[in-house]
Amino acid sequence: MLIRNIMVNIVEHGDAVWIRIAWGKRHSPPNQQRASFAVYYPQTPYVFMANLAAQFRVYVSQALVVATEHDMLKELDLRGHCLYSLRDIAFKRFNPALCVHHRKPLQQLNSSQDSAQDERISVEHLREKEEAKRLTTAAFGEGSLPTLEVVHYRLQTAFRDERNTETLSDRNKPFRCVAKFSSPNVLESLRALPELGIADVPISTMFSSIPEKGKNYFKITDKRTAGHNSSAP
Repeated sequence: MLIRNIMVNIVEHGDAVWIRIAWGKRHSPPNQQRASFAVYYPQTPYVFMANLAAQFRVYVSQALVVATEHDMLKELDLRGHCLYSLRDIAFKRFNPALCVHHRKPLQQLNSSQDSAQDERISVEHLREKEEAKRLTTAAFGEGSLPTLEVVHYRLQTAFRDERNTETLSDRNKPFRCVAKFSSPNVLESLRALPELGIADVPISTMFSSIPEKGKNYFKITDKRTAGHNSSAP
């Protein structure tokens, strides 16, 4: 189908170029209520798009490839509602190691908490809680984390259960399931789990390395069957 009625607005905002596209059909005006958006950062290979229907993706992709003088457009497995968090993750601006120099020593954190605590109140398992906080801080850092609403894992691996070797363990076909974690800020929620006693420490690098890997949609397979966009468990 040849689309003739479209309206494109381009605005330079900060260090980015914002593009708004209202789509219309052959005999209908552009629909301003269902516009698509693209944000392109010059001198980088990244463009962020929103509200782009699959039927229009080919047009936008071709236009961006030509305009930016690139050979192709490849989709990242990174999705969210906060543009600046997505930008920082994609640009590798977020790095937990950078937060080390701005952290307070664990002893200083504990002493400040103890000074405000009533001496008549005793904390159970204090040493375990301190160790959980130390390991979690080492994994995630103490600073603010990028805002992501969802982390999605699609598993396609052999079933493993050391306690029950007979159930599903002898299957020839891989075990398939989907694990989805959602929250207004899922990384902050994951970081809080060990301190609340909900998750063991050290927390899995599958969670703590999300910003470093630059994606929040994963396909996990065994090494012998691993392919594109997959990680070994």
